Amino acid sequence: MNFPVNAGFGELDLDEAVARLTSPKHDFRLAHEVAALGPRVALVSPGSSEDPWGIFGAHFGQLSAASPDLLRVGIGAVAELTAESARSLGRLLGTRLENRSRLEEIAIDLSPLSGGTLPAALIAAFLSGLRRSTDRTCRFAVFINPATDFYEGELDRSIATGDAQWFSAALTDTPSNLLTPSVMAGISLQIALALGLSCVVRNEDRLIAEGFGAILAIGEGSANRPCLVEIGSTEPDAVVFVGKGVTFDSGGLSLKGPAGMQGMRYDMAGAAAALAAVAALARCGNSDGVRAVFPLVENLPGPGAVKPGDVVRAYDGTRIQVMDTDFEGRVVLSDALALAGASQPRAIVSVATLTHQATVALGAEVAAVLSRDAALGRQLLAVAVRAGDAMWPLPWGERYRSQVRLSPTTVRNHPMVDQGRAITAALFLGEFVPGDIAFAHIDLGGSVWAGDASTGSATGTAVATLIELARELTAKIQ
Repeated sequence: MNFPVNAGFGELDLDEAVARLTSPKHDFRLAHEVAALGPRVALVSPGSSEDPWGIFGAHFGQLSAASPDLLRVGIGAVAELTAESARSLGRLLGTRLENRSRLEEIAIDLSPLSGGTLPAALIAAFLSGLRRSTDRTCRFAVFINPATDFYEGELDRSIATGDAQWFSAALTDTPSNLLTPSVMAGISLQIALALGLSCVVRNEDRLIAEGFGAILAIGEGSANRPCLVEIGSTEPDAVVFVGKGVTFDSGGLSLKGPAGMQGMRYDMAGAAAALAAVAALARCGNSDGVRAVFPLVENLPGPGAVKPGDVVRAYDGTRIQVMDTDFEGRVVLSDALALAGASQPRAIVSVATLTHQATVALGAEVAAVLSRDAALGRQLLAVAVRAGDAMWPLPWGERYRSQVRLSPTTVRNHPMVDQGRAITAALFLGEFVPGDIAFAHIDLGGSVWAGDASTGSATGTAVATLIELARELTAKIQ
């Protein structure tokens, strides 16, 4: 099956995409001697403040036939280089090398970097950018300063993270007529089969039989029926990533305007991130104790669509008053969170394009973190810095809980006020996670997308953070 990923990127073959995500084989190797490298990318730090070669992001092509450098890219002062800027630099490299990828091998000289997590972040981001090229015949040699504590296993994990970021972005880019709930569920099953993971897909009949009323209610307006996916570890005390998988969001009967609808194929970015993270962990052999749960649904105003004022019953028995059908993400997540919490997992992290107010507060490139558990929130933010994902904390504002909680058994999906909606959205989600379970929420806002709805593309944000957080929480760091 082929489907277009984005204008200018040709078509993505589904089988090839899954194979690239799940296979431990890749086209990168560690080079041990820089002198032996062929055409190469050189990272250049400034020799002085006036040195144009080292300005961050400046890039220069081959100066002469005798020069060994295919491309020189400025990295700025090494001491000021962060994982986030390293990822940005990697994306730049991928973009600049797309037209040169017919070379047999391109070398990347990372020796100017000081070590730590930065080479891994750079390699992963570079791969993520490069994988958008339609010509992938080239191999890559990576030279690391021998004094740097960076080994083959770390290279493999970096590449796996890059592949996961690319895969998450590719799914998010996909037009919603081609990535329906059932198609994405099928992709999940294919990934599980390739990696030997447990995967349960609850179709509409099972959702009805088991009482997932929230997912069913939002899905009633679409001919493409909803489902719920669990993939990964079956251990009760696992770390669980719960992702929002609304493959298209029209707003339902609370209909969005035309401009607001144009980019709504990306409303499943949370589910894509959760799926890709679990796959990358499994590929590297450390998926024990981690699973992803995500509802897949379309929010359309069809004949059976849920109406403002309707009351639906979630998986845990909580009644949800649906006051705005365009606040559907928290409704479908309620069932997934209730299911995830039923096994008393070690921690639950939800990840979703949930509110516009997160973007209003933090801008289009920064995701919001709201954590009921202070320690988990601090850990999540620290991991995001190391992984290169831009995230910032918003408060877990219990003082606003009454805006969503009408009684011990009833909540509403709209706070009925205009302010603080990123906070009340997280509080709503927290109603479905038992209080003794560590819970944090990542509101992706607009950070999942760069550019306009037509020619822009997904960023793959949060994937690296979820991968590294899982490794820490499960003590499976390799």
